[in-house]
Amino acid sequence: MSIYSKPYDLRWSAPAPGPGTPGTQEAPQPLPIHDQEMVRRRRLAPISEPLPATFRWMAKLPRNVRPVALLRRFPRIANMMAGAWGDPCAFRAYVNELLIDRRGNRKGFPPDVERELIMLRFYHDELQPVVLDVYDHVGKRS
Repeated sequence: MSIYSKPYDLRWSAPAPGPGTPGTQEAPQPLPIHDQEMVRRRRLAPISEPLPATFRWMAKLPRNVRPVALLRRFPRIANMMAGAWGDPCAFRAYVNELLIDRRGNRKGFPPDVERELIMLRFYHDELQPVVLDVYDHVGKRS
């Protein structure tokens, strides 16, 4: 452990407030040891292995759209895309964030992964077309 980092502890260290004390909340219960370990691992590093839900999501996609190279090289991104698939706004925002370099210093994806991301975006847009609401800007000043 680094000398600069604080030890991570999920247990409640302050005494529980008495009943009826104004402005206090009930002390949270500590998580079971297994859950504490899972939270600690998750905070240390993002999941870098494909999740079962990601495999199920890919199995539902047409073969020509399945992001196989993405899953092999960037499983964390594939996991995020699988999780956002059901939310059109979140999925579009995430894919656009991946494909558009707003910081100016990204290396970019390998060509096969970039091609898969673009194919997924087009396929998703076919399934969930963008619906523009003409009333979005009513009453708003420019």
